[in-house]
This record gives sequence, structure tokens and C-alpha cells, in this order.
Amino acid sequence: MQLNSRLAAFAAAWILAIAVGFVAGRRSAPQPESGQVEAPVGSRTGPRSPAGTTAMPAAPGETGKTRGDRVAGGGARPGSSSGAAASARIRTLLANPDRLARTRALLELADRLAPDEFQGVVEALRNDPLAAARRTEYYLMVNAWVAADPHAAAGYLLDSDADGYVRESALAAWAARDPYAAAEWAKGKKDGGSVNNWTIGVIRGVASNDPHAALALLQELPGDRTRSEAIRDMLPYVAQNGFGFTTDWLSSIDDEGLLRETSRRAARTLTKMDAARAGDWIRSMENVKARRDASEEVSDQWARTDLEAARRWAEGLPQDTRTEAAEGVVRQMARRDPERAAQWLAGLENSPDLDGARYSFLEVTHEKHPQVALETATALHKESDRVKWMSRILGSWQKRDQQTTRTWVEVNAAALPERIVKHYLKKS
Repeated sequence: MQLNSRLAAFAAAWILAIAVGFVAGRRSAPQPESGQVEAPVGSRTGPRSPAGTTAMPAAPGETGKTRGDRVAGGGARPGSSSGAAASARIRTLLANPDRLARTRALLELADRLAPDEFQGVVEALRNDPLAAARRTEYYLMVNAWVAADPHAAAGYLLDSDADGYVRESALAAWAARDPYAAAEWAKGKKDGGSVNNWTIGVIRGVASNDPHAALALLQELPGDRTRSEAIRDMLPYVAQNGFGFTTDWLSSIDDEGLLRETSRRAARTLTKMDAARAGDWIRSMENVKARRDASEEVSDQWARTDLEAARRWAEGLPQDTRTEAAEGVVRQMARRDPERAAQWLAGLENSPDLDGARYSFLEVTHEKHPQVALETATALHKESDRVKWMSRILGSWQKRDQQTTRTWVEVNAAALPERIVKHYLKKS
């Protein structure tokens, strides 16, 4: 897949958006709310040296020195590795069953490599017989290479490794350090999968430092899978800044489709942060479609921890949102008390919009509680849906207890679709 022509046309806007976002971020960087962690979720690269390079773990006797200091010092590099030597060292390293020891050894090795030595080590990691079982070590070394020489590392992945995860994580690491260069490199780059991991990586890396700048990039993407996965991967970096920041960030989105998807994806995280505030956020949303989409996520997550509070909240919502919020509540209620869940559902308005909640109920109950499930299935508004669900429930029930199934159909025949009655009451 290639960044489409529309996105390529926005390349200059990408760079401008990042520049504007980062200038604004330096002036007023988002501060985590009380109770939120101080360290950014995306801060995976360790402390930075005064020159702006990432400080790598020091080898024994070299504490306080960066890779640049050690390489500039000249002389033999104990970690120098290429070709057969690299393969031998990697084979020994990967054979160690102690994961912590392997990680320490790999970090020490990465810290001793010059930029032009990484490719040999990366290829050794990739081609080792244990490569499939030690994939994490490969990812770690690629990210160390990105810190040392991002153009070379990205170029190697472009030519030699189509793994979407490693491409995304590499570009994210690069964009977190130098968003301008990473975005410029990613422009127009092809990616053979169904999503463009180069693009996702850039947006994720920018989001780790400035969610508003990342949103500016996101809004230039078409509504495809690349955008969906970029939303998923960047939202943790938004949420790390706290509940209020996240809801303000969401409210700044103008495009309805983007607002609906980001709100729905953020809703569960916001509920975990503070369920009551998440409920208030839903009530405050002006866009009805976005409010409906997010309400089910809030209700389902809230009902997992406080079913009664979630039920009361859902009952108090406007009708156009209550039917969606009912889906999450009834799903959790049905797992605990199917009879009560069926009664609660029946007590709500008899609206076609409530069929989504009925589907949620049926998914939970149709195997173990066929009679209560069938009673709810009769309330579905479309006959095709009624027939589909009744056939599914009765067919499963019949395999376990044929006579009881037949008796139930006989007793309730007047309320059932004709084809159901004919099928289950036909002569054996």
C-alpha cells in the first residue's frame, strides 16, 4: 500500500502541522492531571544527552559516556560485530534462556555498536535459528539502530522486512525524536499490507510528544484502515494526559466520522479512569451519532464494575442514546441474572432501536438459557431476525433436549413465525 495521492499532496501540510504543534507544545505542553503518571507513555528511549542523542546504557568502566563519546574515542570496539562474528555472538546471546540477561546483553551490545555496524547484527538476529522465538530481541535492536541512524534503519526495513509491527515501531521511535525527518521520509513510501505502517508509526511517534499535532496529521487521512489503526495506536498517548485533556482533545475534532471513531475507541479508557465523569461526558456530547457510538462502550465497561450505577445512568439518557447504552448494561446483566436482564429489557420502550440490545442479550443467553432467550427473540422487530434467532436457539436446544424443545414450540405456536412452527412440529 502506498500513501495515496491525496496524502502525498498534503506532505507540506504534514510538516507545517508538526511544526505548529510542536511550537505550541513547547509553549504549553499538556500536563497530566492529578493522579496521572508524569512520564509520557511514549518515552521508551531513555534520557537524552545534551546534544539531543539518546543516552544508551554504559558498558562497564564507561559510565556517563554516550555511544558518540565511545566511538569518537577511537580504538577497538569490544562490541564490533559483522558477518560471521556477529552471527556467532548473536547465537550465544539468544541461546541464553534468561530473558533479562538476554536483554541486558543486547543493550550492552547495541551501546557499543557504531551506526554502520547495526545492519550486520540486525541481520544476524533475523536469520538466527532462534529468531522466531526471540522476536522481541530483533525489535529491540532495530529500535536501537533507529536511534543511531534512522535513515539507514528505515531503508533496511523498506527493502528487507515487511513486518508491519517493526516498521511502525521504528517510524514511531524516529518521529518521537525528529518528526520532521520521519514524516518527510515516510511521504510516498509503499507498504505491502492492508494498512500503511509507515504512516501509523509517524502519527504514533508525534502523538507521544504532542497529541494535537498528531491529530492534525490524522485529519488528513482518508477514513480507511490506516486511519483506524492510527487512532487505536495514538489514543494511549492522548489519555496519558488525563481525562479532561482527552475529552477536550476529542471535542476539537470537526470531522464527524473521525469524531465517532475516536470517541468510541476512547470511551472505554475514559470509563476506566472515572466512570461517573465518562457518563457526564456522554450526556454533554452534541453530536448524536458520536454520543450513541460511545455510550455502549461506556455502559459495558461501567456495568462490569458497578452494574446498578450503569443501569441508572443508562435509564436517564435521552431515548436516542438510551437504546445504545442499554446494550452494554444488558450484556453484563445477562451474564449475572438472565431473568432479570430480560425483564429489564422488556420494561424499556418497544423501539426498533432497542433490537441491538436484544441481540446483545441473545448472544449471552441463547446457549444456556434458551427459554428466556426465545421470549426476547419474539420481540425483535424484523421477521427475518426473529426467524434467524429462533432457528439458532431452537436448533441448539433441540440437540440437547428434543422433546422439551418440541413442547415449547407447541405451547407458543400462536406467537411464532409459521415457518418455525412447521419445521419443529413436522412429523418425525
